[in-house]
Amino acid sequence: MRLTKIHLLLLWKAIWVIASDSSINITPIDDIVTATVKDRPITCEVTGLDSEGKITWKIVGSSIDIPNTSNFKVTKVAFNGTDNTQSSVLTILKGGYEELTKVTTDITCEFDRGGAPLANESFSLTKLTYGVSVIGAEVLKGTKNASITCTVTGITGKPTVTWKDGNTVDITSNNDNFTVHAVSNVTDNKADAVLTVKKKADVDTTYTCLITSAEWEIDNESHTVTLDVFDFSVTSTEVKR
Repeated sequence: MRLTKIHLLLLWKAIWVIASDSSINITPIDDIVTATVKDRPITCEVTGLDSEGKITWKIVGSSIDIPNTSNFKVTKVAFNGTDNTQSSVLTILKGGYEELTKVTTDITCEFDRGGAPLANESFSLTKLTYGVSVIGAEVLKGTKNASITCTVTGITGKPTVTWKDGNTVDITSNNDNFTVHAVSNVTDNKADAVLTVKKKADVDTTYTCLITSAEWEIDNESHTVTLDVFDFSVTSTEVKR
């Protein structure tokens, strides 16, 4: 078959595009992607480019691009000819978090220039659920240094936790009666807040932990923890024969 000038030009152009973009690599910046009700930006960066293209986001299993709406915000970052990169930021807004019905949703970032995707990268988005569990204590009357715990789950950042003796008296710092332990680092999306009651436990007492979490838009949410006290005595009984 004889190649015309037009065929040769198209063939050259196709080879040039494939060769020049052979190092395209899409990398979601976050290795572990989680979502709460707070706005969650996710960046997809395409490297090794020689010219601008189009970056789109899709939920795996859907052919429809994720739109720029009140639930999801898509921000384009222009092609940078200096370092040959182009990016797009997908921000999951509060409405988007509520729209995601599955615990885990697979999302794809695609790069193309008007045709089939030249490259794509998928990752899993885990929808976290906020919660608080409490662990009280049951101790013998007169026991010192009993510890109670509030555990906050479904978080990525350390919450602020304060304690009250009952519902009114603030325990703002360590003193003769209490040790307020620093909130633990977040591990497996949870953190522990521990209060040690150094004084003798004489009666059942209720304590309150107050949780503040910016990512869940929670301010001083109240949870009660009980220190239960029990006693026992030995009574002698005369047995008559």
